[in-house]
Amino acid sequence: MWIETEINGTPYTVECRSDVRALDLLRRLGFTSVKEGCGEGECGACSIFFDDRLVNACLLPAARLEGRKVRTLEGLREETADLRRSFAEHGAVQCGFCTPGFVMRGYDYLRHDSSRDPERIARAFDGNLCRCTGYRKIVEAVGAAKALPAPLRPAPPADEIPFALKEEARKGERPWLRPRSLEEAWEMRSRYPEYRLLSGASDLGIRLRREGNVAGIIDLDGVPGLDGIEECEGGIRIGSEVRIADLTTHPTVRERLPMLSEAAGLFASHQVRNLATVGGNIVNDSPAADLPPVLLAYGATVLLASAAGERRIGLEEFFVGFKSVDLRPGEILTGLELPVRQHRWYYRKTGNRERLNIAKLSLALVRDEEGFALSGATLNSRPRRFRHLERLLDAGVREEERLRAAIEADTDPSGSFRSTRAYRRRVLLNMLREALERVDG
Repeated sequence: MWIETEINGTPYTVECRSDVRALDLLRRLGFTSVKEGCGEGECGACSIFFDDRLVNACLLPAARLEGRKVRTLEGLREETADLRRSFAEHGAVQCGFCTPGFVMRGYDYLRHDSSRDPERIARAFDGNLCRCTGYRKIVEAVGAAKALPAPLRPAPPADEIPFALKEEARKGERPWLRPRSLEEAWEMRSRYPEYRLLSGASDLGIRLRREGNVAGIIDLDGVPGLDGIEECEGGIRIGSEVRIADLTTHPTVRERLPMLSEAAGLFASHQVRNLATVGGNIVNDSPAADLPPVLLAYGATVLLASAAGERRIGLEEFFVGFKSVDLRPGEILTGLELPVRQHRWYYRKTGNRERLNIAKLSLALVRDEEGFALSGATLNSRPRRFRHLERLLDAGVREEERLRAAIEADTDPSGSFRSTRAYRRRVLLNMLREALERVDG
């Protein structure tokens, strides 16, 4: 496939296979500041600016670069000069492998945040790993750097750049389709029902390299009408292509759906939040996914559309089994609607680590004039509401034995030697106690 893109201010026309990552393509073009550390979006060594968002190039399909602007550290020499000097002065470099990614994230932080609080800076590096420095000197280097201008300045074109890179297409290469409208996406879905829909790419991007049986891709990135957040009658509509990062910054979400904003802020890392989408997190239907418990507690409705018309269904009914959703032939998830009412809420997630944390379990609880709504992650084979607990809490029951029995009825968690079924249920009961202390009254 041919890709036309702009890298550090210079236009490129490139031919490459559809399964090539942006990381691989950029390194072949000579941008060696983009490193491969983990290959799964955890270390941040391959951080690049994709348009104006910092993302992991190892998760980003090269096909996504079509018509977009990319900036690597090579194209930000002037903007990062003071920050790089601060890294050197504070000894924030040892082996140096991870340094380009840390400089990119540090630059991105300084563009948007004036705080020099060390804890705040450390949290900003939730998507970057360093095996040498212990992070303290890196945090100090960013804290001592000067504030940087918010916009990315136009990059001057390089003197000698290969404007075309050709590569033999692999036999049986997977087709990559990019619809320009929702109607075109429906047509592609009907014509190629065996093709995978791609939204976000933070998870499927990894699986594409591992699975040889994917017939083709229909990439929803950039389809008009899928990436907005707007108020509607009685609530808020969120498009399926809205990035997780936008849920943490959008003023309407922060004010009226604060639990959703809180959960989004704990989702993976900064770079992954800039790439992952609401629709992708839902349709992927992982029992450990962060957003479904919160959306279930808020009473979300799923919006589906095809050439045959539109369909609305409750989010709980949309999940029909393990890794299985009620997405009919030709349909595309276009968004969600969430009712907005005065409410109290509680959200907590626990796992093996603080950053890039896959939940051992979570609890999302809402209390409003209609009563309680609860859900959680990794406690069932599919996301669902905890109806027995809700009825007890609505009736004013707070006795521990009855709550424990309701948890037994509402949850069927898997178990391992690290997290047994009994452990997950015991932690859920502890979370519920804490939640009730906050929302009762």
